[in-house]
Amino acid sequence: MGCREGYLQGSSSGNRDGKPPICRKTLPPLVPPNPTPFVTGKAEGYTYGYNQAYAKSAAANRAACAAMNKPQAPTTQPPKPPAQTQQSMAAAGQAAGETWGRDEGKACNTARTNARLIPPKTPDPLILAYQNGYAVGYDTAYDEAFRQNCLNK
Repeated sequence: MGCREGYLQGSSSGNRDGKPPICRKTLPPLVPPNPTPFVTGKAEGYTYGYNQAYAKSAAANRAACAAMNKPQAPTTQPPKPPAQTQQSMAAAGQAAGETWGRDEGKACNTARTNARLIPPKTPDPLILAYQNGYAVGYDTAYDEAFRQNCLNK
């Protein structure tokens, strides 16, 4: 009610030059040259009702239009991920090891090619924690899956 987006200046999503829609009062409906009293009353009632609604909501609409025309603040940077600890790296390694171990145990693969990860040349406590967690998860999941799928058959 009241201020409407300017349909002549652009679509409801914005103008051709990328600016937001312009808020302005729209024109009243067209009236034929020789209107009947019903058409005249309808046009006058529409205009009166429109003007009343426009006057009532003009201040709120001006504030909304002003807010639309303000430049947007730059988006903030996403939050940094939490720092990794040895416990979190061991848990991640255990989860990855369980997946590999379960898959190889179900396939009855006795070679256990993915049982251990290649250690780094320079020891890093976080990488070593991941590898230790991976070995524990792999062995546990492999033994359980191998026992259920290969030994009982």
